[in-house]
Amino acid sequence: MTSIPASHLSINAPFLREIPRSVYVHVPFCLHRCGYCDFTLIAGRDELIPAYLQALEIELETTLLKKNYPIIVETIYLGGGTPTQLSAESLSHLLTLLKRYFSLDTKGEYTIEANPVGLTADKLKLLNENGVNRISLGVQAFSTHILKTLERDHTPEYLATLLPIVFRNCTNVSLDLIFGVPGMSLESWEDTLVQALSYHPQHLSTYCLTIEKGTSFWTRQSHGETMQIHNDLEAEMFALTNKILTSRGYEHYEVSSYALPGFRSRHNSIYWQAKPYYAFGPGASRFIDGVRETNDRSVTRYIRQFIEHRSCKIERDELPLYERIKELLIVGLRQRDGISRQNFTSRMGVDPCILIEKLPPNIHEQHWLEIKGDNIRITDRGILFYDTIAHHLLNT
Repeated sequence: MTSIPASHLSINAPFLREIPRSVYVHVPFCLHRCGYCDFTLIAGRDELIPAYLQALEIELETTLLKKNYPIIVETIYLGGGTPTQLSAESLSHLLTLLKRYFSLDTKGEYTIEANPVGLTADKLKLLNENGVNRISLGVQAFSTHILKTLERDHTPEYLATLLPIVFRNCTNVSLDLIFGVPGMSLESWEDTLVQALSYHPQHLSTYCLTIEKGTSFWTRQSHGETMQIHNDLEAEMFALTNKILTSRGYEHYEVSSYALPGFRSRHNSIYWQAKPYYAFGPGASRFIDGVRETNDRSVTRYIRQFIEHRSCKIERDELPLYERIKELLIVGLRQRDGISRQNFTSRMGVDPCILIEKLPPNIHEQHWLEIKGDNIRITDRGILFYDTIAHHLLNT
């Protein structure tokens, strides 16, 4: 592996001294695990929620011991799992706990992930009262057949009742949708998009189904059951998504993300811009002072370790500076606006074109990347090959 020459590096890269202004909290509880899901979660074990909240409080207290809290932040994100799987009482406990340690800026973004089942009017009211101003809802599909294939626990009829209530109670709603599902045609995916748009969501995240090792879908596929559709059809679905959503005024601002003007996910943009952030909960990875630390993914071990006042960190990733620079370039290129060459150089202490020039000739010949003035971005054609570009950058 060829590294960036030492003469091109600055050991005083400004990004190493940036102060975290965002916080992620992982809530690992779900009613059940869907066949495609490889997230850190525990299903059907709600009796562990009180102990989880106790462990989380200990983690917050010990991690932020030397800080003057509440710490003012610009984004808070409650992910999962399914944070709204918590009862109203437990959810109130969680939100009150976080208020003790973090204070959201007056123009801040406070997001909670939710599944349709379990998201009640009482919980929506509770979220409003506690400053949550953005909901990311795991709709995934509107078809009975596709929902059953994905092993989701809601129905189209349930969505038809719930979604109007959600949109009446929140002015910033993101809908998650999945394409590339076995049995899905281009026409049925178009129908999914049309139905989602009928609710006028402020944001849409569209993901191509991927089969991850360790999931039940992976097991089924390894036994010969077809769990993925042809790559060409996936590409057509991606192109159709872009055509329909951009024609309706949505900005395609990241590989899988579309937003109406002013409604881009500020928290997720922190990741794509490689800004520092706090993170708490099982499997959570924080990124501070150029170092990534990750908690144990096991929910039960996380609880036990913190209640016994022992460290739950299982990984400390302090990459050499040139490896960190490559990583930050890779995540930055997920943004459809691309990256500013000048800003990257100022922040990281190295010109990103040093890495771009080392990519294989075919990537340049296929016009998957373009450099125009100060801007470096992946082209509309190249976005389908983002993973290939990222792989080569990582090994440059």
